Amino acid sequence: MGYAAIGLAILGFAVGAAFRFYALLPIIGLTLVSSVAFSFHGGFTFLETGLTIIVAQSILQGFYVLGLVARAAFDRTNANDPASGPPHPPPRR
Repeated sequence: MGYAAIGLAILGFAVGAAFRFYALLPIIGLTLVSSVAFSFHGGFTFLETGLTIIVAQSILQGFYVLGLVARAAFDRTNANDPASGPPHPPPRR
């Protein structure tokens, strides 16, 4: 269970750092389906199934937001760097 939480955290951070909101929607759906399947396979009660879904979604979305913050901070620090801008044409001779 701990490895699944770490995997969700890494997935959420990577999606937040690389993509926008529309990439998160299918991943949320897949997380919901996999959480329900995991709960049925584990023989969880209705309450345990609900808590499993809530915890999985919270981890995924929380680290998605951290990924967005990290990307915004990275973009902001590289905004004044001339090497991160568009390529310049070679000088004329």
